[in-house]
Amino acid sequence: MLTLLTGRNIEFRFQAPAEDLTLDAETRREVFLVFKEAVHNLVRHSGCTEASIDLCRQGDSLVLRVSDNGKGFAPDQVTPGQGSRRALGPSWGRWPTQLSSS
Repeated sequence: MLTLLTGRNIEFRFQAPAEDLTLDAETRREVFLVFKEAVHNLVRHSGCTEASIDLCRQGDSLVLRVSDNGKGFAPDQVTPGQGSRRALGPSWGRWPTQLSSS
């Protein structure tokens, strides 16, 4: 994935907790697929030159925050695309999500 970002001249930063996150296999797979879809979307649609993804725990929740300096979007006009549904398959809609753009 980093090759994809380097090829598009996107400076990328990833941060995750130093402690071990104990996740079952299904959750690990789903987090990876959401991460992969987020990177794909920022490369394909944002027009950014800088991007960061932070993975952290907030209480009992696992948060994956994606930020970039791209063109943004109108969160109230976002509809789930086929990429997200295909990536997550039967897990689509299982996890709460929040979208924002600034």
